[in-house]
Amino acid sequence: MISSDGLFQALITTGAIIGLWIIRRGLNDRMAVAAILTAATIFGAAILVRPIGIVLPIFSAAPSFLLPRSSWRRVITIALLAFAIPSLFMFGWMLRNEQRTGVWTLSTVGPVNPYFYRAAGVLWYRGDKSFPAVQEELRRAIGLPPGGNSDAPPALEPALIDRASQIIRNDPAAAIIMTLRCFAWLAIVPERADLNAFLGTNAGANSYFAATGNVTARIQETLRSPLLTALVALQFVMMVFVWVGVARAAAGLGHKTALERSMILLPFLFTIAFLGLASGAESVARFRTPVAPMLAILAAAGWCGQFRIAKEGEVLGAAAAQSGRSV
Repeated sequence: MISSDGLFQALITTGAIIGLWIIRRGLNDRMAVAAILTAATIFGAAILVRPIGIVLPIFSAAPSFLLPRSSWRRVITIALLAFAIPSLFMFGWMLRNEQRTGVWTLSTVGPVNPYFYRAAGVLWYRGDKSFPAVQEELRRAIGLPPGGNSDAPPALEPALIDRASQIIRNDPAAAIIMTLRCFAWLAIVPERADLNAFLGTNAGANSYFAATGNVTARIQETLRSPLLTALVALQFVMMVFVWVGVARAAAGLGHKTALERSMILLPFLFTIAFLGLASGAESVARFRTPVAPMLAILAAAGWCGQFRIAKEGEVLGAAAAQSGRSV
């Protein structure tokens, strides 16, 4: 059985690769239009799996603006169709939730995260209480019994959104700082808890800490197992290596062709968008998994140095020349 995380990653990776192939192909024909609409449909299915895919309609439309030799009327028509397809998936699911729960929402997780994690992160950053204690106070504030998990009935969703918005508006600086901290954390944090459970190292890595918090306690727990320590350190080194490659790719944009810049910028924006949406006190390493293929593409482009998009005619000519030399 495929987990929802694995299914979501497969869907958005497939859609993104189709989009990059459309741009790389550089042709404005029926196949390109069919591929754009196919990718949009795949992105629509991904939204049903994970609500964080709410930004996918934008990326569905992006390849339409990069088709060569196309009138603005054609570009806008294709882009609107590509945007509409995943949006219909999204609104259809919201209608289904409204009929079943009485609340117009894409997911019940949507209002819960801003209240119990984003707003809680702001209060935790400014206060001196532990993150679970802050969450417990927020539970009591909306009339929920103590000791429960971070969940709430659908009827409370409007109140959760209002309270979360009020807390964040009252201290926007703390909200911005927490978002940036959690983004940096999510970008490089190694997988620890699931790895500990899989290996059975019993290193205490199942303790719950908010993102960016209790770093010393995390390290002390991890050091109980030399095997877990080595694997976590290896992950950290690998992530630093990947992000240095991404930085090299971004720094070299000025020396690329327009096509190559598109092939780098789209995966980069795709990655930043998803990491940004997942950057909160609840952030853990597995939230980075959906964009791992895009990070690999960007890192390869950065470290290879000679990254260059060869046109189809050049590839065929090189193949013919090689064949002639081998005769």
